[in-house]
Amino acid sequence: MNTNPYAAPQADLEDHTAHQAGHQPAFYVVGIRKFSILFIATLGLYVIYWFYANWKFYKARTGSDIWPAPRAIFNIFFTHALFARVQEKLDREGIEFRWSHGAVATTYVVLSLASNVLDRMSMKEIWVPQSDILSVIMVFPLFYTVLTAQKAINQAERDVQGRANDSLTWANYLWIVFGVLIWAMFALGMLVITGVLNVEQV
Repeated sequence: MNTNPYAAPQADLEDHTAHQAGHQPAFYVVGIRKFSILFIATLGLYVIYWFYANWKFYKARTGSDIWPAPRAIFNIFFTHALFARVQEKLDREGIEFRWSHGAVATTYVVLSLASNVLDRMSMKEIWVPQSDILSVIMVFPLFYTVLTAQKAINQAERDVQGRANDSLTWANYLWIVFGVLIWAMFALGMLVITGVLNVEQV
């Protein structure tokens, strides 16, 4: 989303310095490139860890009596709460970020529910291969909604580029390999279902 073009460079510089000085963020800062790679590579499974990390950071910073793990697993019930808290910090810090946190949260919840329905249809072999294809396509609009929230978080933590966490770790690479295998299985399944590849050839 668009932000103030004049304020962004200054905020980015102040933020990165704050992180280096030991600033404890209230939310999970991550570089946009890293976020994009992990989300797409894992077909959106990364979002579970993303929610967990945000609630864990929030709990550590505020001392709130919350359980991050359940809020991550059942994230659709807590998406509005998380995004609202991000907006509250933006307001407190006087940082302008153009998004409608409520609308973005609602969009994420609706898309997640639709994706879950398509997954169940696929598992029960209902309307295949269309349900399979749509299930994978849903990853991309889901990615966009969470990416918008990540940009808001980076702004709120005054680290616009997410430089405090923009390098891929060995654990990240393991997730990427796992995701690539899932993508490969999906592609193979599509070839079999559409008759391009004979089962005996697999």
